[in-house]
Amino acid sequence: MWHAAGGETLDLNRAWVFLSLTAAVLFSASCSKPPNVADKTVAPEIHEKSEGATAGQNDQAQTATVEKEREAPDDATAASNPAAQPAAESEATIRKRLESGEMAAIVALQAYGTAQIDYSGVHEGWRFGTLADLVAEQYLDAKWLSSNGFGGYRFEEDPAGPPKTFMIAARPVTPNRTGRYSYTMTTDMVVRYASGPPGVKPGDYVRDTLPSPTMQSREMAAIQALQYVAQSMLIYAVSSGGRNFTTLARLVNDGYLDERHLSPDGFNGYRFEENTAGLPKSFEVIARPIKPNHTGRYSYSISNDHVVRYVNGPTGFKPGDYVRDTLPSATMESREMAAISALQSYVSAQHTHALVNRADYATLAQLVHEHHLNERYLSEDGFNGYRYTENAAGLPKAYELIARPVSPNKTGRYAYSVKEDGVIRYVSGPPGVKPGDYVRDTLPSASRQSREMAAISALRALGSAQTSYSIQNSNNFTTLGELVAEKFIDERYSGPDGFNGYRFTEDPTLPPNSFKFVAQPIKPNVSGRYVYSLGVDTVVRYVDGPPGTKAGDVVDR
Repeated sequence: MWHAAGGETLDLNRAWVFLSLTAAVLFSASCSKPPNVADKTVAPEIHEKSEGATAGQNDQAQTATVEKEREAPDDATAASNPAAQPAAESEATIRKRLESGEMAAIVALQAYGTAQIDYSGVHEGWRFGTLADLVAEQYLDAKWLSSNGFGGYRFEEDPAGPPKTFMIAARPVTPNRTGRYSYTMTTDMVVRYASGPPGVKPGDYVRDTLPSPTMQSREMAAIQALQYVAQSMLIYAVSSGGRNFTTLARLVNDGYLDERHLSPDGFNGYRFEENTAGLPKSFEVIARPIKPNHTGRYSYSISNDHVVRYVNGPTGFKPGDYVRDTLPSATMESREMAAISALQSYVSAQHTHALVNRADYATLAQLVHEHHLNERYLSEDGFNGYRYTENAAGLPKAYELIARPVSPNKTGRYAYSVKEDGVIRYVSGPPGVKPGDYVRDTLPSASRQSREMAAISALRALGSAQTSYSIQNSNNFTTLGELVAEKFIDERYSGPDGFNGYRFTEDPTLPPNSFKFVAQPIKPNVSGRYVYSLGVDTVVRYVDGPPGTKAGDVVDR
């Protein structure tokens, strides 16, 4: 069985759709598999704050030098006017300032990597952009192009990299004042040292890349790392043309993971090991804290059901119990969005069950039994702040699943449901919303880029709906309203509020011989930047696009 992050079994075609949403696939220049880890001398992550006695001595020497520089450069002036001499910073203050600047540079490199992922997702061939491209299309702001840099660091790119690769370096504007070390990042998305503390050579990865390295943040980073490993396993299985999983070493060697996952030093406070007994049909990867009760309290594992479980956990949990909270940011908003995603996974599971079994819809328990979903859906404890119940009255011809917060107004504010039309609706919602109203935003990442991609996908769904209608109606096309009335698409497409940041309009004079749909951002430059259209050739085109495009140009993706 192959399982997506939501737990559902995937067939080959659906797996590709799922994988296209993951960062690893976005790194691929060929769309067939991720590139090998490129130029390991060029890309790292954060150093442990305790680098050993040698590193500490070096830091003291550096900070002492900085203090001397900051003391009176003009001894005569200082002697004659002590008030004119700036107060010397303490060693601790200097160290904290330097570390703050270094962490800001690392976070900036990670933001750059995210921007490259977003950019590649909407450009043909998953190509990467130059800094100028990323700024021009508003993936980054103009400060990235400044020769003065920002946050004490300036950023330099290798212009020869795009469109197939990228490499960017972060260097302190004033060495040993705004930062001690230089860093790089390339297409493997690992922050590496260009110059680092004693004992570190160029190309070594930075071990700590968390802005706030608490035990809780390290534990959450370990959970995310395990989820990424599981996604990489699935990518490997699909890309290699089979259903077999492989070792961590093979994933690293083939470029699906970086070498941090094999290092005894680990990263962000955890190291990773594997249980190879089940290979190639199943896998298990375990994350353990490097320093128990210091870099993390608990150990976790993940296998081919994509559920993160405790190896050892908090009081009351036994080995194998699933981790209830796996969200990087456990706000009510993030939990609500996770509940919406879980409902979408349930819809996928129902469709998979119907396809595999050539049958009608199934109960929640049956979907779990068949491994289309995991057991978290059946638990009274729920997961990520929500529990799930089903309305089985319509089965096997119809279904409904309801997500309610475990602790109302603490783990979530609203309750949601989904039926066989696949539309997420409110059971209880914000003021002005009544039960049954659809949820306007269902994107895990509500960035402009994700909304634009969703609008493009929605236009293609409209094109498919028109094609299906025409096959059944003597090759005639119809209006948006008729497509909704005949249930070829749902009512979100014809509503004035739109969904996921875009609303959809049509030229009603064209049917039955032709059609044209237009997707416009509800809030221009906020919910989306560009306007798109789709006609009888079912090709998405720009109506109003990025610089260098004109109306009618084909959208790359």
